[in-house]
Amino acid sequence: MIIDDLRKGLFAYNVVRIDENNIEDAFKLMQSNTYFYSRTQSHILTLEECKEDITALPPNTDLEQKFFMGIYIKDELIAILDYVEGYPHKNVVYLGFFMLHMDKHKKGIGRQLINVLIQAAKDNNFIEMKLACYETNETGYLFWRKMGFTVEKISKREVDEKEYNLLEMHIAL
Repeated sequence: MIIDDLRKGLFAYNVVRIDENNIEDAFKLMQSNTYFYSRTQSHILTLEECKEDITALPPNTDLEQKFFMGIYIKDELIAILDYVEGYPHKNVVYLGFFMLHMDKHKKGIGRQLINVLIQAAKDNNFIEMKLACYETNETGYLFWRKMGFTVEKISKREVDEKEYNLLEMHIAL
């Protein structure tokens, strides 16, 4: 499984599942990223939304495929990583959510975490990684481009009665 190789590759970090015991940590980290939420919705993030993310699944998948992980340095949550193995096809990893604490931006940590995830996916015989990035999230889009992801297509998502373009991106592994 990717998670085992992810933990080995991120040996300096503590990689754990986000659940009811540490959901407050995740919520605080998500609240710290005012930039992202100002670009992707018009309401304030709620704890309930954060809890829903733990079990949110794409079509035709189950919870055994989903990994909603927290990455800690000591007791500090520095990143959230949510991915689904085998979606939308069996040899694809879908990255549903990645957020680095705002204090950790521009330090190479995000690049390190995603590079380890990509290598772990390769080591587990996945051939592609996909994600969707809001077009309005310019910082996120630039990050994914620098990581080697390219846009496959553009789709639409409605949030708070506003329509957003989603850039569906991928990288061959």
